[in-house]
Amino acid sequence: METAEGFAVATKANLSLVQRTFEEAGIEFVGSIGEGPGVRLWKQS
Repeated sequence: METAEGFAVATKANLSLVQRTFEEAGIEFVGSIGEGPGVRLWKQS
């Protein structure tokens, strides 16, 4: 998702990988677009 010039291009596969990486690190995605999306942080045990 990096680019030297212009806008970065993110594919669905790249975004899915980023989301999975965050979730494995204890970050939970909550809510929906209509009700205010957000994240919840969990401490890993």
